[in-house]
Amino acid sequence: MDDRRATRVSLLSGILSGGLFLLLFLILKWSFFVAAPLAILSWAGVYLLTKPVRKIGNTAIDDLDQGERLAEIYRDGQAALENLATGYQRIAQAQIAGKVWELHSVGKDIMNYLANHPQALSKSEHFIHYYMGSGNRILTNYLALKESGVSPDKLARVEDKVQESMTYLLDIFSRQRDSYQENTIMDLEAESELLEKTVKLSKGGKE
Repeated sequence: MDDRRATRVSLLSGILSGGLFLLLFLILKWSFFVAAPLAILSWAGVYLLTKPVRKIGNTAIDDLDQGERLAEIYRDGQAALENLATGYQRIAQAQIAGKVWELHSVGKDIMNYLANHPQALSKSEHFIHYYMGSGNRILTNYLALKESGVSPDKLARVEDKVQESMTYLLDIFSRQRDSYQENTIMDLEAESELLEKTVKLSKGGKE
């Protein structure tokens, strides 16, 4: 629940419980020691009834083993997906833009699957944090370098590496998506030298 929603729920609960206390204590002349506990119980009841259930897809977080951790992984994946969409809108180079859009499309399929199968999030953590994260780091660094006015030769060299890495990532994304349909999850623990080099290069560093 976000802070504003929590404040509204708490305020509504307070108003209703306060109204009940005034009715019982001042109007009906009930004992304070009866009216006050009933008002407190009514506040707790209204709060619990109006409090939204946090979910991943259609599954309540509280119903999942390590639900908070899975929710954090899911939020990270959704944030990475949104960053790809935002970065895509800033890309002028057609080939890179096309690869980023494909990455976003496959990534959306993956996150839709995870929304419906949140138990798969734990084994997908490395993919989300490393591979989806790498895609965003490469894209962010590339756009920053491009907008800094780097020389055309340097930019062309970086764009070649970015395209190569995006092609590699697209293959990883596609295999990850397909693995869910086969009831298996890929072992992606091995770090990618290509991605690491591209991240450094798109920052403006040396190969």
